[in-house]
Amino acid sequence: LIKHGNALVADDLTCIRKDVANNVLYASASPATRNYMEIRGIGIIHVPSVFGVTAVREEKRLDLVITFKHMEDVNGELDRAGEDRLVCDILGVKVAEVMIPVSAGRDLVNLVETAAQQHKLRAAGCDAAKELDEQLKRRALA
Repeated sequence: LIKHGNALVADDLTCIRKDVANNVLYASASPATRNYMEIRGIGIIHVPSVFGVTAVREEKRLDLVITFKHMEDVNGELDRAGEDRLVCDILGVKVAEVMIPVSAGRDLVNLVETAAQQHKLRAAGCDAAKELDEQLKRRALA
């Protein structure tokens, strides 16, 4: 994700801060592990040294939780149209959640980026599933 222009906030240990006045959450790294990331097979890296200072952020608002689940464990839970809106509760704040089924060979980077972009579009009032549904209904009535 970093090589695609995204920035690391935290790796394994993420601190969550609640802005009580605005009922929003912010994520940051533990001071002990800030700017470091483990890459299996390579080891621990210092992200700003490897990718530059723009590859890290100290804090970011937490708007979306992405959960990965093994494809064989998904069963009938999968919403193929994207109409179901999952939420999780973190410190009393409802946060949008997307569950992505994973299996060998799936391009997780592009799936995560697409899920994040789709979340931004929905927040802006654009809902592709709803638009397609309305379009199909109009065509059926024509």
